[in-house]
Amino acid sequence: MRMSNRNSDIRKYLEGIIQIQLNIKSKQMQLAELNERTQSVTACIKPDFVKTGSRKSSFENALIKMEEVKKALEKDIEILAYKVEDINKRLDNMYEKYPKEANLLRLRYVNAMNCEATSEKMYCSLATMHRIHMKALEIFKEYIK
Repeated sequence: MRMSNRNSDIRKYLEGIIQIQLNIKSKQMQLAELNERTQSVTACIKPDFVKTGSRKSSFENALIKMEEVKKALEKDIEILAYKVEDINKRLDNMYEKYPKEANLLRLRYVNAMNCEATSEKMYCSLATMHRIHMKALEIFKEYIK
């Protein structure tokens, strides 16, 4: 059975969720490392290093830059998490009418399971899982309009 171009587009759309989740994890790790470094820098600063007046010390400038990067990472994580939440809501809506198909899409694309693991989890053969998958992609089109 050949997949239609539209199903291919839906599949790519859903595969994007895996990449988004990897991006979230990466940004969370960066944020954790940045928080750790910020604490290290802050612990090193002695009160006499902080200059008064309009000009900031290099330590203060470094801390300001770190805070800016932290805020940007937090914003990126928030945007990416919203995209994951949106897909989950669409799958929840689909589940009400097509539970088997929505479950398959969630396993494959949100949980990033391969075909074999998905078919095992669904207690069906690989061939049946592929048939359900094709049907699920067709149905999901209606949930992303």
